Amino acid sequence: MKKLFAILLAALTLITMCVAASATTSTAATYHSSLVTHYDFDGETPLADKATGGVSSDALTANGDATVNDGVAYVSDAAGAYFSASGADGTDLNSFTNKTIVLKANLSNADGSRSGVAAFVAKGNSFRWILQNQSANNVSFLTMRMNGSNQGSTDTDIGTVGAAMGEWRIYVVTFAYDETTHVATGTTYMSTKEVPESATDFTLVSTTSATANVDGDGNPTDTVLTSASDFLLGKRDDHTEKDRDLVCYFDDVKVYSSVLTLAEVAADAPTTAVATVATTTAATTTAASTTAASTTTASTTKATTTAATTVEDTSAEETTAAEEGGCGSAIGAGSAALIASCAGIASVVKKKKRK
Repeated sequence: MKKLFAILLAALTLITMCVAASATTSTAATYHSSLVTHYDFDGETPLADKATGGVSSDALTANGDATVNDGVAYVSDAAGAYFSASGADGTDLNSFTNKTIVLKANLSNADGSRSGVAAFVAKGNSFRWILQNQSANNVSFLTMRMNGSNQGSTDTDIGTVGAAMGEWRIYVVTFAYDETTHVATGTTYMSTKEVPESATDFTLVSTTSATANVDGDGNPTDTVLTSASDFLLGKRDDHTEKDRDLVCYFDDVKVYSSVLTLAEVAADAPTTAVATVATTTAATTTAASTTAASTTTASTTKATTTAATTVEDTSAEETTAAEEGGCGSAIGAGSAALIASCAGIASVVKKKKRK
């Protein structure tokens, strides 16, 4: 009886270790509750909008030779290459008033040089994040469409974005609109490393503001950061059919219906570094097979929800349990051997009971 009790106790201890080890190999990523659009470029529908919040599901379309390969979206410098999503009235991408865009991207100049003025995220009659030509140190500036014209300013520190060309960074755009003063403020930031851990891992790129014209009742006489134009990745909205010598890779793109703090951006940012990106477009997935599953239009209605969505991110800290050895090591490595081992002990216990 004592032996049976000892075996049962050992089995219970081992199972507890298995569960604990398994828990250490995954990190729960709780997305901010205002996330309304999310492109992660993964799975069977890499261009689908994976966000559960918001009012519409706005799948991307790959145009020209824009492609997706191994979870990374690629936009060449070729004319007509870009990703687009509907920004029609009633979609989450129609208005960018009091919203935040967060992109994990790798930007580079084609063939090491660029003479044209390019954009890597834009929306016609709303905004553009533009990069000047290489001879101008790839200086970036954000323009906002206000009062019938584009208004914006260049980098606070010239060359901030240019210094990170060819490297993965988190790019952030916030659009804040004060309905009392009617001032819209656009602010851009860039992370100083691929995987930011806190607000201190971001640097200010630029900030610009403009005051909307209003009528006698205090209502804007023109739309503020709102239009029915498509949301674009990889090209300027006014020059989609021109080669601007900018090559863009995107690993993750999010749109939030609120102005996030940098601490919130860091908490919600991807925690896994991207493997070396191949420059070839071979074995890529094109637009025909990468729209959202079971949809016939680019935008479909979502169930309205503002609750935070929690998903399990098993890519982070995979070696945590493995470094501990024993049962934890096997589970941490996803080993079937440990499962068999646990099953073996259970079998022994059953046999002891039969005796």
